[in-house]
Amino acid sequence: FGSAGKGNLIIELNVKKPKHLSAKAKKILEDLGGEIQ
Repeated sequence: FGSAGKGNLIIELNVKKPKHLSAKAKKILEDLGGEIQ
């Protein structure tokens, strides 16, 4: 993930507000850690 990739992921999550994230998405969010506030 580059910076743009992270930004797009955050925007997508904020817009869609999924009730159930895929395991991959959860892993990515955990990897980003404190970057998402």
